[in-house]
Amino acid sequence: MWAARGRRGGHDQGMSYGEETTPLAIGHRGGAGLAPENTPAAFSLSTALGLRYLESDVKLTADGQLVCFHDELLDRCTTGTGRLGEHTLAQLRQKVRVGGVEPIPTLEEALATFPDACFTVDLKDRAAIAPMARLLQRRDYAERVCVAGAWDGWLQHPASRVPHVRTALGWRSLVALISAAKAGVPPPASVVRGRFCPCAHPARSAAHPLTGARAQGPSTRGPRDRVDRG
Repeated sequence: MWAARGRRGGHDQGMSYGEETTPLAIGHRGGAGLAPENTPAAFSLSTALGLRYLESDVKLTADGQLVCFHDELLDRCTTGTGRLGEHTLAQLRQKVRVGGVEPIPTLEEALATFPDACFTVDLKDRAAIAPMARLLQRRDYAERVCVAGAWDGWLQHPASRVPHVRTALGWRSLVALISAAKAGVPPPASVVRGRFCPCAHPARSAAHPLTGARAQGPSTRGPRDRVDRG
């Protein structure tokens, strides 16, 4: 649907989420300050500015397609109404535009169209877990993705079934890590995995460590804030 930007074949070129040792600038909702959120236009403008890390959200359509969208309802930011999950992808393509102009892309389209970009993907639906794991069986996709924004149990599914994908700290682990930091005590061993790298959230002045081996670490936003505004 959209012409691919940048080089093709991320895996062949060694693309890997979190491989850098410098702070990572991550475009929230794909670059929502530049264009309608979670859309090809936002992804395109962010990458044109040099960003190589994009955060997006994933919902499941009525016919089981993973799409980049944040809300349960279409009403806030699109020309449609009602629950996204009650519409098929074809219906969304026909009737719904984000910000009045942009189509809702599938996650696979985003990954294929922007092969130079890595994606932090917030799981917004429990039902999206299994389809996500299936999509990420493609290694060139999996190595550019960190699955985030969910409960620990949700994240265990892709972590255990997709060997090359990274997963964030779940909300329970995130609370444990923040609580330990505030108390000045070592965090539970189950929370601390891999290496930590600084990551910057553009336009928010927020930083969140990334545990590069398997987990993306805590944002300065709390778990509830991440649910409501992530």
